[in-house]
Amino acid sequence: MKNGLIIAVGLIVFFFGLALLLSFIYLSDQFISFLQITGVVGWLFVFVGLIVTYIGVFRYGEAQLMREEKQMVRRVETFYSEQPVVKRRVEPFVYQGYTLYKRMVKLLSGKWQTIYFFSKRLPKSGEPTPMPEGYRVGVNKRSGMPFLIKIKPT
Repeated sequence: MKNGLIIAVGLIVFFFGLALLLSFIYLSDQFISFLQITGVVGWLFVFVGLIVTYIGVFRYGEAQLMREEKQMVRRVETFYSEQPVVKRRVEPFVYQGYTLYKRMVKLLSGKWQTIYFFSKRLPKSGEPTPMPEGYRVGVNKRSGMPFLIKIKPT
């Protein structure tokens, strides 16, 4: 942000100097004294504007880039210096384009129960899960929607 501010100030001073240099065209009744004042002051503003713009573009910009580069190197070093976390990826169960999800629901009695449901889209709550033990897939005849059926022990 400082870099842009320095450049903006430099350009404003530069164009103000140009305006002073070109202003003698419109005020010709006091040509000699006005030209001398605007010429010296105008050139002064032009040079100061160019110098400030140069400082904003090259000097301050390079220092800022070097600072950002050092911060980036530090971030990369800290990212790769930590021990990698080994997370086991669980493959979700998919049946005819429907993915099986599970969600914890609080019952009226205050207990928590896991419910399983199928969805083609990503639900608001719930996480993909593999097929639970002791269940099989059934399909609703009317809607074609899959559901889980608990296998009865024999």
